[in-house]
Amino acid sequence: MTPTQSSLTDSGSVAAGHNTDAIPNDSGNNAIFSHHSIKFFMAVENNNEITKVKCNGQHLISDVLQCVQDGHLMCRKCCFPSNSNEVNPQICPKHKTEIFHDKSTTRSISYIRVECPANKTFKVECPWIGYYKEVTSHLDNCIFIPGSARVIMQNAMLLKAVNRGGGQKLEELTQEITHLRQMQRDSDKRIQALEKLLDESTRDLMQKYNEQEKLLQNVSLKLVVQQMAKSSSAATAVEDEIPPRFDGKLLWPINDYSLKRTLIERSAEKNYLESPPFFTSECGYKMRIRLYPNGDGRGEGTHIGIFLQLLPGPFDQLLEWPFKEEVTMKILRFDGKTKREYSFKPNPQLNSYHRPEHEPNTPSGDPVFMSLTELDEGGFLRSETLFVQVSVGSK
Repeated sequence: MTPTQSSLTDSGSVAAGHNTDAIPNDSGNNAIFSHHSIKFFMAVENNNEITKVKCNGQHLISDVLQCVQDGHLMCRKCCFPSNSNEVNPQICPKHKTEIFHDKSTTRSISYIRVECPANKTFKVECPWIGYYKEVTSHLDNCIFIPGSARVIMQNAMLLKAVNRGGGQKLEELTQEITHLRQMQRDSDKRIQALEKLLDESTRDLMQKYNEQEKLLQNVSLKLVVQQMAKSSSAATAVEDEIPPRFDGKLLWPINDYSLKRTLIERSAEKNYLESPPFFTSECGYKMRIRLYPNGDGRGEGTHIGIFLQLLPGPFDQLLEWPFKEEVTMKILRFDGKTKREYSFKPNPQLNSYHRPEHEPNTPSGDPVFMSLTELDEGGFLRSETLFVQVSVGSK
């Protein structure tokens, strides 16, 4: 250890002590480690991958080990300082069970972005920003660390030249070194300017890319609408012409289902399909089904949602309210063996089952009726048709 390094290690500007109970972090979100006998602070922003690892804080975390018994993570250097490069398997010191190299966590820690640790330890302004795994190699060459190898070399060259005489005065040599350091700073500034220009160029390219992507999405939406109009106009007309039933039952074929689902997914206005209306009896309740192909509420993006909606009917004055009859909704499979089914009894406390006045009631049902994966892979679609079956009062 050089005298310069020794004085720095013991100075008040360098961290003293470390956390031996968990990870090398203190309350200030700093990793604490030693390099060439100098302790450093380094901001890690309480990164989740680092905070999971048991480490004594005397060094940077390189390889992460995981215990097969309870999954806890530990730093290889801490647990096996004498054979840190030994090939797996090894034995957990705590549980005496097998441990293995957690490559995923090791890789995640290696690619955490950090700034030069000298900035916190010595209150300097080193412009370097890199990956966690590159910190050691950077510190070997960082000119902002008092007593660093580069500074020591420059001072040694100065001393050697003075001792030789060489016809140069100490003041001239000092000016030359100052000039060289200024050139280094100017070079760093040019690099920063180039990085800023690159960032601005990247932002411009990303903005243009996003604009093109939005344009393509609009074009795709128009093509979908056109294809929808051509391929499903006849099928839609048939659906609209389905006469209402008066027996509390509905069999609703949804034709061109994938096209309708795509159109709804790209639309910002309507995210559901509505069945033809039907009645529970000749003078009964009027209702319909709402199907959300891409989900609604907690099922959005993952499940089909299916809901019952009461409509104002011509016989409402004669009916008992709130609506109390059991409802069963199904999506049928074409093999006739299995189906997806949801039955419920209306909650009389909900406004959804009270008498509708002038507008349809708020739909009520199951927002996670069926996962989109099950729909796509479960044999529920044939020739792009999905069948929804509903019965009120009995199955």
